[in-house]
Amino acid sequence: MKKLIKHSIKCLIKAIFKDAEKRKKLFGRFYSPKIMKLGASYSVWNGEELLRSSLKSIRNNCDYINVVWSKTSWFGEPCNDNLEELLKELKKEGLIDEIIFFEPNPKLHSKQNELNKRNLGLEYAKKANCTHFLMMDSDEFYKEYEFKTAKEYILNNGITHSVCNQYLYSHINCRESTAANFFAVFIHKIDKNTKLVMNSCTPIPWYSDPTKQIPIDIYSRPCILHNISMHHYTGVRKDIKSKYRNAASALNKEKQEIYIDKYSQKTADLIASGEYVNSENIFNIQLD
Repeated sequence: MKKLIKHSIKCLIKAIFKDAEKRKKLFGRFYSPKIMKLGASYSVWNGEELLRSSLKSIRNNCDYINVVWSKTSWFGEPCNDNLEELLKELKKEGLIDEIIFFEPNPKLHSKQNELNKRNLGLEYAKKANCTHFLMMDSDEFYKEYEFKTAKEYILNNGITHSVCNQYLYSHINCRESTAANFFAVFIHKIDKNTKLVMNSCTPIPWYSDPTKQIPIDIYSRPCILHNISMHHYTGVRKDIKSKYRNAASALNKEKQEIYIDKYSQKTADLIASGEYVNSENIFNIQLD
């Protein structure tokens, strides 16, 4: 019966709208691809000590993964000497499919450079014929079974833009007790014309990273997913000062110190404050 109803609706749509592209846009759920080829792209300059574990957390759910890397930060600070060799090693292990070099433009704002870098990763995902896209950083992790379930929901319901809650970690075994007040950008449907546009989804329909936003229009089907969370190890680094010194948000020295002091506190002190809880090292992260 369901198949008959669906077929009848398709026939009605075809009779009313002769333009195939218009039909697809207006009634996208009936024309969603039956399979998903998911491409992921990492933006990397530092924090590579977390990269292998992050890649392992998503590899089984991604058909294609690229890493867009830079030799310098947005502010000219050089990367670690072994970064390029590490990326080649990860590619040999099958955790990365493609390594792409990006050179920041010193004349552009740091956020514009970051946006351009992510768009480069998107272009390579399109060249790999991906139907959906995920933007990643080396300190971002997902539980494999949650990821798989979320993918199926997105595909079966024709979701074009998705976000989820995220939990911020100060240490490997310590995270905030409640979800962050901004969403993690998850899987988005893409086509040959898709581009990332700064602040195109803020504050409506959600607040998220301004450099990870694909515009929403009247044909889109955005969704806040509640069956998955991103685990964001934002305070976990070998060199936490380097992270905030080179953040794309161009933090002033006062704000840098606030974050550095916060994530330099002992786990016991953070938990005693009531804002943090103990957490298992579920992704087997090793900083040494």
